[in-house]
Amino acid sequence: MKDILDYLEQHVEQLVDYWLSSYYVKSNEYEMRKHIDGFMLAQRNETLSLYEAAFENIKKKRSCRSGFRGTW
Repeated sequence: MKDILDYLEQHVEQLVDYWLSSYYVKSNEYEMRKHIDGFMLAQRNETLSLYEAAFENIKKKRSCRSGFRGTW
């Protein structure tokens, strides 16, 4: 699992770009907002921020777990 998460973290921009261009553009939300200037860039930045926050939370949980392993 660690290898997968490390890979995703290293390639998060490519993952988000792929998701936006392949799936998000087919959503109802995109259809409603595609004519707003800067919308896609804002959506991309928000998605990247959410992924980065998720990775930080995962790292924190990993470090907490690894700290307890030696005491059990």
